[in-house]
Amino acid sequence: MEFLYLVLTSFISYGALVLTNRFFGKDAIFVVGIGSAIASNVYNVGNYPIYVGNLIFGIDSVVYTLFIFCIFLCYKYYGKKDALCLLFSALGSLLFTSILQFIASWATFGFGKEIVWGFASYIISIVATLVALLIALKLFEILENKKVNIFINIAIVILIASLINSTIYFGCVTIINGVYDNFISMLIGSYIGKTMCLILSLITYLIISKYNYKKLNNNI
Repeated sequence: MEFLYLVLTSFISYGALVLTNRFFGKDAIFVVGIGSAIASNVYNVGNYPIYVGNLIFGIDSVVYTLFIFCIFLCYKYYGKKDALCLLFSALGSLLFTSILQFIASWATFGFGKEIVWGFASYIISIVATLVALLIALKLFEILENKKVNIFINIAIVILIASLINSTIYFGCVTIINGVYDNFISMLIGSYIGKTMCLILSLITYLIISKYNYKKLNNNI
């Protein structure tokens, strides 16, 4: 039953992008993209696990995949400059959020190891996302120049970005804090969620590319 919440979150999140894009174009992509980037760190599987049998799912697998998709959707319709603007805006917002959380936690609970680790996990996530998306954007550009089908291109770069991000993030976490309990269960659950959202990303792109949404090609 709990898995339905993950499915519901996926459909609501991608549905929100489709509907808001109809009326607000690029602005909608920025709002959903930045919101997803922040939500993926706040509502992570460590803080909000969803247990389904032996697997552990998290809403972060949904919204992080949506964030990656927003980057490439922005690239496809508005160009590399705007895609990079979205990426840096999201990471800047995430950094600001992490600083505020650090100060608020310090003021409430006092200075301690958990607060420092919480802030450090944000920084690791920012670095991992930056590296993953810069590499994936370059790959997207290369594949596009080679006339690779757009759906295959999107699927490849989302998968590559996710793998790079996971490798850097969990690699650093393991070095600093040791291996998470139930790490394998969380990792499998994460990629099941990301695979589901990869499919939703392709369906969303099909809908957006098929219908002439307001401001999609002429954003004000």
